[in-house]
Amino acid sequence: MFMKRIVFLLVLSLLLSSCAASPEHESSTLGAFIGFIAIIIVAIILGPFIWLQDKALQIKNKKISSFLWIVSIILILIVLFNLVNIFVFLGKLIGLGN
Repeated sequence: MFMKRIVFLLVLSLLLSSCAASPEHESSTLGAFIGFIAIIIVAIILGPFIWLQDKALQIKNKKISSFLWIVSIILILIVLFNLVNIFVFLGKLIGLGN
């Protein structure tokens, strides 16, 4: 199920990002490629939190289920607010920048 969502997001991002730009629009194509890679990275980073939400749905105890949902939403927000720092760290890790 998770892979279907990833594929859907990737196809949607390619359709909306003007990948079929004409030769004078190389910057649009480069931006689309960078966005494509960024969506893959974000999907990989948020994967464990989606798994946690799926497990929270399977738990029969409502209090524990609600607690896991709240924890997963808080963790997703923390990751999304620090997403720029995550990309900077990954960029430095692969040798881009200082």
